[in-house]
Amino acid sequence: MSDTYSPTVAVAGASGFIGRYLPDVFEELNRSIELVGLTRDVELADVEQGAGYRWRLCDLFSRLDTRRAVKGADYGIYMVHSARPSARLSQAEPADLDVLCADNFARAANAHDLEHIVHVTGILNEDEDADNSRPEPGELHRTLASSGVPVTTLRADMIIGAGGMTTQTLIKLVRHLPLMGCPSWTNIPVRPVYVQDFARVIATSLAQDELYETTHDIGGPESLSYLDMMRQTAEVMDLDRRFYDIPVNSPRLSSLWVSTFGLVKYSIVRQLIEGLREAPASEVSPLAEKMSVSLRPFRDTIRRTLEDREDFEEGRSRLRALPEPEGDDTPDRDHEVTPDDEPDSDEESRAIVERRETLPSKRGTSHVRSVQRLPLPPETTARWVALEYARWLPDSMGPFLRATVDEQRTCRFYLRFFWKPLLILEFDADVSTPDRQLFWITGGLLATGSERGRLEFREVLDRSSVLAAIHEFEPALPWWIYRFTQAIVHLWVMIRFSRHLSDVDPEAHTPLPEPAEASD
Repeated sequence: MSDTYSPTVAVAGASGFIGRYLPDVFEELNRSIELVGLTRDVELADVEQGAGYRWRLCDLFSRLDTRRAVKGADYGIYMVHSARPSARLSQAEPADLDVLCADNFARAANAHDLEHIVHVTGILNEDEDADNSRPEPGELHRTLASSGVPVTTLRADMIIGAGGMTTQTLIKLVRHLPLMGCPSWTNIPVRPVYVQDFARVIATSLAQDELYETTHDIGGPESLSYLDMMRQTAEVMDLDRRFYDIPVNSPRLSSLWVSTFGLVKYSIVRQLIEGLREAPASEVSPLAEKMSVSLRPFRDTIRRTLEDREDFEEGRSRLRALPEPEGDDTPDRDHEVTPDDEPDSDEESRAIVERRETLPSKRGTSHVRSVQRLPLPPETTARWVALEYARWLPDSMGPFLRATVDEQRTCRFYLRFFWKPLLILEFDADVSTPDRQLFWITGGLLATGSERGRLEFREVLDRSSVLAAIHEFEPALPWWIYRFTQAIVHLWVMIRFSRHLSDVDPEAHTPLPEPAEASD
């Protein structure tokens, strides 16, 4: 990037642990850029400018929402993984949610011709309430690269800094436990890196064409076990602590003991232990040196972290950490458009945001997100899978349920011998494409009157899989009844359909034909 050019960088995950350090790093490097932070928090988006970002309202689970938020950007930084719950019930593996969000970002990057995406990931998730489950190695890189935009992936074993869950756990253990029994997982070596150093590597990697389509592990200058880090932290904090090896190899027992006596959430400790157990043998990466980034040793890192904690807490209070939502903010069906309908003016984009903000508050409502990864038979598409789903449904519902599909591929579910539909899915031919098929959940006794609920089938991971995803469905049943009836039935149907796709021969089996009006 030249000194006279001021590009725009869209940052997904801007309000997270690493994202809070990026603006200061870019300023230190004298990079003249505009950072656009993508957020689901309507109040934060209303601030527009804050914490070094210009904020844009964006729910990464929405394809169109992400596309509008990325509009005008030249580069992207993607730091989202296993995000906080986006619905009251999420029937999904966190890795599949990751792939879904990354696919939306990739499509947006392609639509707006981004020049480069820096993808940031790690062995350990560092944001509170994040799930530490991860996609298979390389899945998010492949998903982001599917856009055709060059991707650079930066990984770290452990990132140390104020605000990180790993760091907070480390400091709490040392502060609260004078005597510590250390299970085997505390001896696993990693290379901790200071968050500001890592952020500097991210910033300097952006727009470096020699790094396109590469993956780099960024580790600190020392290989240390968690036990080594606790000892050094105690020395920096000037605390007399005793550490003893204990023959315990149970992550669950270790998590329970540490959370009870160390005043740390059980889920956070479990994430830490599982992450360390999965950590590969780390080596020093030459990338930081190539980017002229000096990586601090751990003792300096933890000292700076302790000094930064007060400033960080003050900054976080100004930023207003994102609340954990019980629902999400996906646009309603009128916001879903075909690729040719992209708005060309800021005024039109602002009108969409204003309309969205006037929608009823989702807080306290019972929204459901359900995502299942299905096999994609060879030489088929998401369109084929959706057609096969509509053909397969009527004969697969068991003795108590039945389904009908009309010529427009509208699916209706019934109790057997009962004439009123339980659920109605209307196919949207205008929005659907061969690699993404969309059905709106428009009615039935088991659904509310909301028209934002939808079911989609989309191709992911180089067309090796299809994600079947329900978004913003609002059940009409009382919540406790829904969870143990309708929610289970939906999973049962999708598991059976997945098995069907694994066995079906596409060449010998013709799915339901396209509706006559699909090409209109």
